[in-house]
Amino acid sequence: GELLEGSMVIEPAHPNEDDEANQRRFKAESWREPVSNKVFRPVLLSTFLGNWRHRHTELVALDKLVELALDAVAHGRWQWEDAFWGRLEGDVDLFVPHTPCLSCVGAFAQ
Repeated sequence: GELLEGSMVIEPAHPNEDDEANQRRFKAESWREPVSNKVFRPVLLSTFLGNWRHRHTELVALDKLVELALDAVAHGRWQWEDAFWGRLEGDVDLFVPHTPCLSCVGAFAQ
């Protein structure tokens, strides 16, 4: 399929702006959320180690990448198949001005 290329700047989510994506990351009960017929989005799960991490910039950025992939499927640039998420490959450079917490490192591994 078509390559997704580009760059973006992601800001951390603000507590007063708990939009749908933040609520999905915060209240996830499963690692996958149905989008349509067979299409699902992986939900990035973070651990609770004394405070919630669903607003961390790293999680917001990774969730945005999932959104871009789903957009490519929705607009016919990529085709959905059962092993869709496992077949994605490529390079992503992520720059943050601090050492990521363990929850964010866990999200990278997901």
